Amino acid sequence: MKLKSLKVLVTLSLLVIGLLGFRTTSTQAASSFIMPTTGTITQQFIPGVHFGIDIANGGSSVAVNASATGTVSRSYYSSSYGEVVFIKHTISGVNYETVYAHMKSGSRTVSVGQTVQQGQRLGYMGSTGDSTGQHLHFELHLGSWNDAKSNAVNPLNYIGSTQSQIYGITVDDISLAKAQQLVPNLQKQYSGILAADLIYGMSDGIGYKIIIKGINHQQAVQIVPRAQYLTSGQVPNYDTSLTYGVQIGPSPINDNTAYEVHVTGIRTLQEAQNLVPQFQSEFAWAVLATRVRGELKSNGLYKVVLEGFTLQQAQVVRNEIAAQNPDIPNGNVYGYILN
Repeated sequence: MKLKSLKVLVTLSLLVIGLLGFRTTSTQAASSFIMPTTGTITQQFIPGVHFGIDIANGGSSVAVNASATGTVSRSYYSSSYGEVVFIKHTISGVNYETVYAHMKSGSRTVSVGQTVQQGQRLGYMGSTGDSTGQHLHFELHLGSWNDAKSNAVNPLNYIGSTQSQIYGITVDDISLAKAQQLVPNLQKQYSGILAADLIYGMSDGIGYKIIIKGINHQQAVQIVPRAQYLTSGQVPNYDTSLTYGVQIGPSPINDNTAYEVHVTGIRTLQEAQNLVPQFQSEFAWAVLATRVRGELKSNGLYKVVLEGFTLQQAQVVRNEIAAQNPDIPNGNVYGYILN
């Protein structure tokens, strides 16, 4: 394998990573939603029991506002919700629906199909429908609302500022065979999220290059020829010597010495955009070896751990894994905060 010393990047001003969409930027997590009204929380979210939070306040003109920008999906009177508004939102590629219930009779100000801005008044707090006192019942659903309210999540987890928090998912108490099946599949399935900071594209002032990080020398030896082959399939007349390993760790070199692979000589933005997701999936086994892994437990069973999600991503991934693996008890797939 051809090795080159690590070069200092002098073209930082030319980086267009965000523009290219090669990296997953910090997701607008909890701060994308705001409290929809003022008052005291009198009832918390209880999974399977109470599907939102209740916020109570006195006075005849307590405004109820949109928690985030979106489109009104329902605005009507319900025997249970009373005067209610539903709003659909798409934030960082994730779909949500919020519900604002028990508003004051005749106070609704929005209609179906209308676009509303975060903080825009929807009506006033009331006690219509199945209600015993003036309050707002506020629900947040990850995806769309349904009769079973199976997509309901705790709104308080999405209000405030938790952008710096990193989340993990555990698939617990499974067999060795199941763990061996899940690890490579999940590495590939979520490589676009978990490998976004390890395999990414950038401008090098001439064309584009792709960096593959978080690997060792032994892995680099395996990755370089495969990366050369894949790049040749996208870049006409590609010079394979422009894909090479770069020593990051100290000498002497051994199998575990830290390395990167640099794929240079990519001519167009489209070529780079085509290659990045291919690399993320193809080399997930190497770069995600620590982020998606199996672990033996003291009880003789195994667990699979995935680490490096935002809150919203963790919610989606947890539900997807549970749905795709009906043989695993639902409670054995859960999320947690890493930091």
